[in-house]
Parts: sequence; structure tokens; C-alpha cells
Amino acid sequence: MIAFSTRSKGSPHLSDGSIPFNKEDIHSLFAKGNWAITPSYMISAQLRYYQNDGIQLRNPEVVKPSRYENSRYDRITSQYDIQLTQKIYPLHTENWLIDWDLYYSKLIIKQKPINKNNDENRSLISQGSKIVNHFIWDHNQFAAHQFNIGSEFYQQQQQSNKLADRFPAATLRNIAVWLEDEIRLNKLPITFSIGTRYSNYRNDSDRYASNQDSQWTSRGAVNFTPTHWLEIFSSYAEGYRTPTLNEIYNDSKHFAMNYFTSNPNLQPERNQTIEYGVNLQFDNMLLANNSLQWRTAIFDTKATNYIKTEVHGFPPIGKTLSINTPSVVIHGIDSRINYTTPWFNAVLAYNRTHAKDTTSGMSISSIRPESLTASLDVPLANSGFSLGWVGQFAARTNRSGDHRGKDKYWNPITQQTGYGTNDFYLYYQGNGRLSGINSTLSLTNAFNKSYTSSLGIPQEGRNIHFKINYRW
Repeated sequence: MIAFSTRSKGSPHLSDGSIPFNKEDIHSLFAKGNWAITPSYMISAQLRYYQNDGIQLRNPEVVKPSRYENSRYDRITSQYDIQLTQKIYPLHTENWLIDWDLYYSKLIIKQKPINKNNDENRSLISQGSKIVNHFIWDHNQFAAHQFNIGSEFYQQQQQSNKLADRFPAATLRNIAVWLEDEIRLNKLPITFSIGTRYSNYRNDSDRYASNQDSQWTSRGAVNFTPTHWLEIFSSYAEGYRTPTLNEIYNDSKHFAMNYFTSNPNLQPERNQTIEYGVNLQFDNMLLANNSLQWRTAIFDTKATNYIKTEVHGFPPIGKTLSINTPSVVIHGIDSRINYTTPWFNAVLAYNRTHAKDTTSGMSISSIRPESLTASLDVPLANSGFSLGWVGQFAARTNRSGDHRGKDKYWNPITQQTGYGTNDFYLYYQGNGRLSGINSTLSLTNAFNKSYTSSLGIPQEGRNIHFKINYRW
């Protein structure tokens, strides 16, 4: 299979009327092939290539006029991804499968100010190997077991020339092994899942002392399906996220009088999450050939050494770096209803998430506000056409500060206003001689709503998209 795409992208028109400069020519290539060498051995290779030639603002996040310099840069971004996957069926049995992946990726960024020759070149190389054994053991009258035993080695290397020395040469290595058992009771509608994982990581750089850490994490889950239309589920999971090279060593200019600063002592983030919920499905309940699905999940996370970005000083003057927050709690609810009939398909999804630093009592600003997403898709007889609508509605942010209602810089907490956007589309799926063709004409932010994200970044205004695909 081979896929190629190319496109040009100009300056976006944001919903607040601003038009930040942007010019990009983007090319991408994807190729994949499988070879079943024997009935018990199959190999597949995958190649991805991406290149973006553009002239962009040095800091694309700053879209409004500012007294600080945000000059235009000639920037070329290239990425190569190669993956080799092997599937092995030892002893020609379906109860034992080995997946073995080898992968390599290289990201290259070259940039320089317009009409200048001081090129900044840097690259990030990722490589690794992952092998997983899948066993099915169903010789016990009481329960059936599916075991997953795996290991992975993963390494990243950051390189740069002298003009990009704010991204110092550094290496990050991860090693992990894990064991998981999914247990299905044969006489009761209950499924258990238990697992454990050991992770070890180390980061090295010529400029800073090495840092390493390791952790055992575990997970347990249970699903109860007393009837075909009801599922009750619950799980407990421990998480372990190691910091990225960018979070540890980024040492670049953010904008005038503000710099990203390295933090080689950044520690991994640990968390524990409890989740429980219900999944309902009813068929032919109101009409013939209809289906109603409803899934709701409630989650509660406690994180230690939570990684976030913070400005030390008084914005915009100061240093921006990634730090560990000692204790954070995150809790929320996800709910989704999907109703399908031969005449229409309707979806309603709701999310509410709150996150708070338990030490200061302040909200975590990166968490999105309460939101509701609705969609309706209506087929037009048997023509292959369908009309659709998607509405996205977000509530006003509800961030909390200290006991005075102020942030760490003694400024009043800024709340972003709520918003609602509406998208409309016309979709066509070919049939007969035109099978393999599908296309979409969509109008996004149809009423040109001026709004910003929860972080205060202006979003795109009204836009028209047309896409056509042919598959053979």
C-alpha cells in the first residue's frame, strides 16, 4: 500500500479577525507491505516520510501584535519513520503468538531568520525494539486465561549544531518489562484483568549530571455483564510517565526577555487512577433496526510529581521551565449516548474534568472546561449522500486561585468565556461504478464565532473544506 499527499497552507484567519503570517508546503509519503513467508511467520515493513517547508513566526503561539520581537523564520522540518513488524506462530498453534517490532525515527529541524545565514540545525533520533508474547490457556474448566508477556527498549538522542546549542546533545533511555493476565470465568459473566510493569529510565547530557529512576506499576480491572444489554466495569491503574528530552533540556529563547530553561532534575510523574462506569446497549427498542448505546465513566486520579510548565518571575519577564508539582488531583466524568436508525445517527457526548494542585489549592490551567459535543447525520434516501451537523459547546472556565482568588503572581484569576461552534457537512459515499470514492464538503465554525481556547489562544474563524478520496 502506498499513499502520498501534498498541500500548501497559508495564513489562517482566526475568529478574532487576526491573520498571523504563515506559509507552508507540506509533503508526506506512506508505504507498507506484508509478506507471509510461511504459515507460521509473517513480516511487514512500514515507511513514513514527512517534510514541511515553510516561513513561519519564530513563536507561532503569539498571534497578536506585541512589543516583543517575533520575527519570521525559514524553517524546514523533516521526519523519517521506519518500522519492521514480525508475527510468529510457534508450533503452528493459534494459542501462541509473538509480536516483535523494530522501529527507527529521525526528526530534523533546520531554521534561520529570513535573509540571514545563521542556520540552526537539530535532530531527534528515536529507536527501539518491542516484543510481546500472547498466550491463551483454556484447559481449566473454571476459567480461561490470556497472558501477555512483553519487554521494550526505547532510546532517544538529541543532536544540534553550535547555533542550536540551546538543545544540547542528550540521551534518554527507557527499559520496561510487563506481565498481564486476562481471566474469563467460564460459568459466570465476569472478566478480570491483572498486570504489572517494571520501568527504568536514564537521561544523560554532557552539560548536566545524569539522572535515573525505576518504578513498578500495577493494574487491575473487572467487567460484569449479567445480560447482553448491561456491562458494569471498574479498574485501578498506576501510571508512570518519564519526562521527555524537551521537558528536561529545552534551553531556547521563548520570546524577548523570556527563555525556556533546562531542568535536569525533573522527576517522573506517578499517578493512581480509579475508574468505574456502566455501558448499556438496546436494540430495536423504539423502532425496528435501531440501536441505543450509552456509556458513562467516572474517574479519579491522584498524581505525584505532576509535570507542568511554569514561568518563574513575572510574565512575560522570567524563565519558563518544566517542574514537578508535588500533588495533583484530577477527577471527572465522561458520558456518551449514540442512537442509530436507518434514517439518522445522533451522538451526544459530555465531559467534565477538574484538576487542582493540592498544595496551593489552585487549578491546573491546561485542563479543558466542561464541554458538550452533539452531532447528527442524516442519509438522503439511497443516494449515497448524507447531511451532517456537529456542535461543540464549552462552558466558561472555572479556575480557582488562592484564598484571595489570585494566581501566584498576585494577579486576579483570568477566566475564558464559554463558546459554541457549529459545523455542517455534506458527505458522499460512492456505490456501483463509483464505489471506492468518498468526499466531504464541510463548513466549520459556520457562524464565524469569535472564541479562544481555554488557554486564551484565538481559534480559526469560518472555513470551508473539500476532500475527495478514491480507494481501489
